[in-house]
Amino acid sequence: MSPSHYENGSCSNCKRENLPVRMYGTLVKLPEGGYGFGDRWLCDSCAPRLELIPQVKLIKGRLYKILCRNLKTGIYDGNGGFIGIREKLGSCYLFTEYHFDHGHIGTVRGMEDTGIQLPDGIPLETRLGSEDQITKRPVAFDRPVAEGGKGWFFTDTGEASEAIWPCAVGNMELFKFLKDHEAGGEGEK
Repeated sequence: MSPSHYENGSCSNCKRENLPVRMYGTLVKLPEGGYGFGDRWLCDSCAPRLELIPQVKLIKGRLYKILCRNLKTGIYDGNGGFIGIREKLGSCYLFTEYHFDHGHIGTVRGMEDTGIQLPDGIPLETRLGSEDQITKRPVAFDRPVAEGGKGWFFTDTGEASEAIWPCAVGNMELFKFLKDHEAGGEGEK
């Protein structure tokens, strides 16, 4: 990792002062064992030992243990992202964190290959489109009506309607797969 990602300061773990440290997010594997929570500034000696695997060596659809701010594990999506389960304010949902080399939005600083592959038939997407909350029919958005579009419409008939109440359709199969492996379910290796 380049020196630009470091600041001069004191390590939250060993308490040594005036040395290069990096911030690590909410879940930190400590050298002495166990995990720490909260933002911590750690020196290289105390930092987690998960390797930063180059993006070109990652396997699409593979489950990785990851070191980042919001996820513990994630399935590599083939485009620089890891889809995992994020918990925020009591809600759990699929969320994507990006590889450190993915530019300014990259937050995944380390990863370990679990050897677990996403089964065929489970889409590698956080959402599976949109549906009308009332009729449960699939819907999509064209352009705003004021700009000459038809707004929200039913994809099965093409019929536009101002009565559509759109909502995202979550990928429950992927969520269940990740939950089973994150919690040590039957698929855990």
